[in-house]
Amino acid sequence: MPPAFIANTQWTEKLKQVAERYSHTLHYGQVVSGDSFISSPTRLQEIANTFPKAKAVEMEAAAIAQTCYLLNIPFVMLRAISDKAGEGNAVSYETFVVEAANCLQLL
Repeated sequence: MPPAFIANTQWTEKLKQVAERYSHTLHYGQVVSGDSFISSPTRLQEIANTFPKAKAVEMEAAAIAQTCYLLNIPFVMLRAISDKAGEGNAVSYETFVVEAANCLQLL
């Protein structure tokens, strides 16, 4: 397996065009995927030290990217960030899920 999965360039460009059409801000770059929710500021700092270019931490996309890689299927990941790593339970997923879903449906 490669150390990282690279998003399909054509699909990424299409997402940029749609985001511009709807005046949404998208952030592009490396996303770190793991098997646990990052609620500790210490753990978040460890990840940031290891992956200084990472824009986000998530738990699902690596498995999808790996499957696409193995099947030679183009891959792109689009995430709506609903909470911030390292903030523990202070930010509720339920608080932001509707807003995130509304943004994603436009794209």
